[in-house]
Amino acid sequence: MSQVTSSLLNEETRRKSTGSSHSEALVVNPRGRSRGRSNTPHNRDQSRGSSRGSSRGRSPSKQDIECHYCKKKGHMKRECLKLKFKEENRAKHGDKKQENTTAVSSDGELVVVCDETCVNLVSQDTNWVIDFGASFHVTSRADFFTSYNEGDFGCVRMGNEGLSKIVGMGNICLETNIGCKLVLKDVRHVPDIRLNLISTGKLDDEGYNNHFGNGKWKLTKGSLVVAKGNKTCSLYMMKGKISKGAITLTKPLSFPHPISETPQKMRQKSELRTTTKLLKYVLIGLIVFLGLICLYSGSSVAPGLRKPGNAVDDGADPVISRFVTRHDFDEFDDQEHNPEVPKSIPICDRRYSELIPCLDRNLIYQLRLKPNMTLMEHYERHCPPPQRRYNCLIPPPNGYKIPIRWPASRDEVWKANIPHTHLALEKSDQNWMVVDGDKIKFPGGGTHFHDGADKYISAIAGMLKFPGDKLSNGGNIRNVLDVGCGVASFGAYLLPLDIIAMSLAPNDVHENQIQFALERGIPSTLGVLGTRRLPFPSRSFELAHCSRCRIDWLQRRGILLLELDRLIQPGGYFVYSSPEAYAHDAENRRIWNAMYDLLRRMCWRVVSRKEQTVVWAKPLSNSCYLKRNEGTHPPLCSSDDDPDASWNVLMKLCITPYSAKMHREKGSGLEPWPKRLTAAPPRLEEVNVSPDEFHEDTSIWHYRVTEYWKQMKSVIRKDSFRNVMDMHSNLGGFAAAVKDKDVWVMNVAPVNSSSRLKIIYDRGLIGTVHDWCESFSTYPRTYDLLHAWTVFSEIESRGCSAEDLLIEMDRILRPEGLVIIRDKPSIINHVRKFLTALRWDGWLSEVEPRIDALSSNEERVLIARKKLWGDEAAIM
Repeated sequence: MSQVTSSLLNEETRRKSTGSSHSEALVVNPRGRSRGRSNTPHNRDQSRGSSRGSSRGRSPSKQDIECHYCKKKGHMKRECLKLKFKEENRAKHGDKKQENTTAVSSDGELVVVCDETCVNLVSQDTNWVIDFGASFHVTSRADFFTSYNEGDFGCVRMGNEGLSKIVGMGNICLETNIGCKLVLKDVRHVPDIRLNLISTGKLDDEGYNNHFGNGKWKLTKGSLVVAKGNKTCSLYMMKGKISKGAITLTKPLSFPHPISETPQKMRQKSELRTTTKLLKYVLIGLIVFLGLICLYSGSSVAPGLRKPGNAVDDGADPVISRFVTRHDFDEFDDQEHNPEVPKSIPICDRRYSELIPCLDRNLIYQLRLKPNMTLMEHYERHCPPPQRRYNCLIPPPNGYKIPIRWPASRDEVWKANIPHTHLALEKSDQNWMVVDGDKIKFPGGGTHFHDGADKYISAIAGMLKFPGDKLSNGGNIRNVLDVGCGVASFGAYLLPLDIIAMSLAPNDVHENQIQFALERGIPSTLGVLGTRRLPFPSRSFELAHCSRCRIDWLQRRGILLLELDRLIQPGGYFVYSSPEAYAHDAENRRIWNAMYDLLRRMCWRVVSRKEQTVVWAKPLSNSCYLKRNEGTHPPLCSSDDDPDASWNVLMKLCITPYSAKMHREKGSGLEPWPKRLTAAPPRLEEVNVSPDEFHEDTSIWHYRVTEYWKQMKSVIRKDSFRNVMDMHSNLGGFAAAVKDKDVWVMNVAPVNSSSRLKIIYDRGLIGTVHDWCESFSTYPRTYDLLHAWTVFSEIESRGCSAEDLLIEMDRILRPEGLVIIRDKPSIINHVRKFLTALRWDGWLSEVEPRIDALSSNEERVLIARKKLWGDEAAIM
């Protein structure tokens, strides 16, 4: 092997010295085994060059000479490579039989030498070799390309001296082994090469970082891990699937022609192209003709062309077809005015079973958006335009079961419901989760609390010297923000302490962590500290927690810490468990010193530091801010900045000072839990609500919820609900009314009333801001009960589609879950017509409730139950 390597390196030097401009690849195959060799006579003749001539007319040409050893023509026995390899190996190893042949490839400045068995492994379609020296990416598969240009881009020389051309070049989109998309640009198409090669140099040029070590390879871009691979047979290798749907083709893919073609074949291809072109014109003419007929007769032949006022036709394209938007539901109050309603709604393809429309990274590629990955913009919301929304029902995965009920679900879920086990493997040493037969179990561990979240929580309380090592501190710690929460075990073990955590994580390389959290019944949501404010009001949390959350808190002059500062209550805490807090190496010391200096300038102070954890506390008033030197960074926000504005608002590089009232009282003025649930919060006056109105709202919702439960009494059990969403939360009265039930409520404040969300947090509840004209940031099948009070009226007033909202509610709702829709009669009548198509007709109830102070006019209450459907419906 060393002699082969040396020979190749000498050949490489010779070619460079002669100024060869070819991009070449050599494959040497002892024992006569050659894959992908060029067999055309033209190539063999060209590779050997012209005849030297003959001094004797009777002498045969070299191409007619047959080797007496390998019986192949073109060389004599003394020139036989097979014999030379045999003699070299006999000299080196005696008569021991050579078990492994050798494959050698040269690509420009790259020489790769490896065993034949290794080449057989890496030449599999799904395997890509990570190439240190190659100047471009290479593949032999034309069908891999998502865009393609034919042409003469050079050639490669094979081991038999035959030339093989680079016949094309284009882009390939790979889905890496961790689920990210990796676009390889300007990939060379070499039909005869055996390996799929990825050039690290090319990746460097595109802003990626390659990390090698301990037999592993990792590709990152900013803080995003894009791909991972392992070292096999001395080569770094990655498995990757071809993902053609992620890129819009700029040119139809055409397969390259052979290097040489006979005139007969060329005539056949010309005739084929003419026939294909003629057929294309005929089909276009036929489509135009049918379209004209549809326009004339108002036929439903074309799914995109409907009679005015008709609902969606059966069989419409579920991706691009649109329901007719209702701008005035009163016009359709009578059935005779709207006789046609959909008998069924199409089922999406099974691959969309976990679709989150506004967090779909494929959409970023399809719309050719260019998010800044370093700033995590690709994890922020990017919603599809109306013409690209999915008008189909999201199917459950194969084998889906009704979720395990709370509290058992805290510790185990059905594997079939979330068939992803990569976290169990990746975090196997941290006790995140364990696969056990048909279930996935959660021991309660985490990256920094392997022995269990309960012990870790108790240790934090001890650091803060809270009574009895209880983190709730007598009800003064109620709302917690857990950033980078994993599978939310930290939040799960806070619940027995009467602490509710908003567990937050992005849909990143650990993409199913929030899905697991919600399946377990733990309050959580998808979100990322990127460029926009988190959808929460200011002063929402008494404590923020980050346990190895992989966030660069120092980036952009500390803007992420300033966002955290906006969200924490006066005197609130930031619990930080990370190597920077305790490691003594130079890099971690540098990060700690810079972070300490920044937080000191923000007037935060260290209240406790022990082992792996440090706890900072915010100031109680503006006093420290006012004592800072002029020009100190970060500055205070201007008076015209609204710290509670959070929907699509960019983060601000400034400190939000307290209001005059908070500064004067040195704190939030909130009662401890549970008193704060029903006590009038101090910030009521900021939303123009009096204490009397607040208490009346609480009383009305208590009565309404009591009536709801009476209406559902025949079909629900004590444990029927765990994850509940109030789609129009107002002041949080609905959530306060279910406090004695074993549920948690995601209170959603519509964008036109988002200022009221801070009242919900002041009551010790949690929630988010959302625009119901768009899809919600959660996984399919995550809520047991949806409550929609006047939500349809609100989107109607803005010209949004009620049918889009119904399909979105179906996506969020678990099978056998219930929806409560409270709205004006015309809307209820319209919604009722879609129940069969939505498969919400498992159980129905409709009543006319009594009028109260919150009723703007006559209302109706419709309660419907979603059926469990699966494989049969999904293939309809």
